[in-house]
Amino acid sequence: MTRKIQTFEDAVSFLSSLSTSGIKLGLDTISTLTTSFNNPEKTYKTVLVAGTNGKGSVCAMLGKILSTAGYKTGIYTSPHLIDVRERIRINDDLIAKNRFTELLIEIKDAADRLTERGELDQYPTYFEFITTIAFRYFAEEGLDIAVLEVGLGGRFDAVNIVDPIISIITDVDLDHKRHLGKDLTQIAGEKAGIIRKSGTLITSVRQRNAFREINRIAEIKNSSVHSALNDIAISVNTAKADTINEEKLRKINPTRQKMENGLDCIDIQTSNILYEGIFPALTGRHQLRNISSSIYAAELLRNKGFDIHDAAIIEGIENASWPGRLEWIDWKIPLLIDGAHNPSGMRTLKDYVNEKLKGKRFDLIFAVKRSKDYRRMIEKLFLPANRILLPDMKKASFLSPEEITEMAHHHSSKIETYASIVDIIQAYKPDDVDFTLAAGSLYLIGNIKAHLEGSRRIP
Repeated sequence: MTRKIQTFEDAVSFLSSLSTSGIKLGLDTISTLTTSFNNPEKTYKTVLVAGTNGKGSVCAMLGKILSTAGYKTGIYTSPHLIDVRERIRINDDLIAKNRFTELLIEIKDAADRLTERGELDQYPTYFEFITTIAFRYFAEEGLDIAVLEVGLGGRFDAVNIVDPIISIITDVDLDHKRHLGKDLTQIAGEKAGIIRKSGTLITSVRQRNAFREINRIAEIKNSSVHSALNDIAISVNTAKADTINEEKLRKINPTRQKMENGLDCIDIQTSNILYEGIFPALTGRHQLRNISSSIYAAELLRNKGFDIHDAAIIEGIENASWPGRLEWIDWKIPLLIDGAHNPSGMRTLKDYVNEKLKGKRFDLIFAVKRSKDYRRMIEKLFLPANRILLPDMKKASFLSPEEITEMAHHHSSKIETYASIVDIIQAYKPDDVDFTLAAGSLYLIGNIKAHLEGSRRIP
């Protein structure tokens, strides 16, 4: 491919041109590409995190624990909300634009050469390019450890060429069925592809058949299995903001403080340690499972030689950040944004609204991709909403406002359609509601954040 790259904007444009290549399952391309750079992914320790939901939260919390403990920690996650560099961070710092661009140019040159020689059967995808950038950047920066989120599935995901010291599977639900399998057992089998021979696995999978499949594969590979749900006990109390220690309170989003019916304070009992009085930065009861996995991983890393003190674990849980997931923004009225885009994520969102925001009325900003289980999402969110605001995302992969309106005709009296997100942001006037909720797509959430922050959205 002859496209010339000179600036960061050129780099982003080139990567966007690859998005039409879609999802490609297999490790041959990424292996050939990284081998041409002497396998940078083998120069530092890694933790690999897979799951349908929750894996980004675990990466955020475990990464924060490790950096608080003093380790130079790489974090690789997907997707991004506004800037592609969100995917590649060391501690809290994004990769610099110029270094991202330089690495992409070098990797593209290698991909072009390998393709011309016939050593690559297929040109690398968007995800394979960015994964290789992350591997090389982390290697040249001399990391202590990297926490890597699996993009899709596990077995054939590009990051699965690493040899993790710990593998984590957060949960399993029905998503990406076309690529991963039609039922939970098949999907669990794909996630279990991150388990290593004689390795260490932590899981918070709840469904019996999914856990059974993961356990079966772990036994074949002689890998130890640690259940975060069975081995760790969490007790939860709720506290009003005016009763919380000022130092703790400063860490909690002030809009969230104002909106939630009590803030969760948790005590966590592991096999030999009791962590008390933690106010998790990431809200929602579903995060208890992710917190358990993160703390379990920290303790197992400690057993493997990492010096992680108890205070670093508590601070990591209380200071972690994972934007766009039950995130509160101070807007015209409080705005809750959440990227829930599958049945499990939608259940989590609905549970949070019903429990923590009980009695509060909301308007809904909604957009959804055609590939998602949109009928169930509409069913769960449209009924309790006061008004429903549908932007035209101007992408063929998204349902149009007209299609959604026709599908949800019994809610038509509440539906308003708009030409764009910008139109909603400019025209919206809340009336007799307590907050606004935006959900259905991370792409929608990224657009909203970009416009509210005055950023130009980067594809």
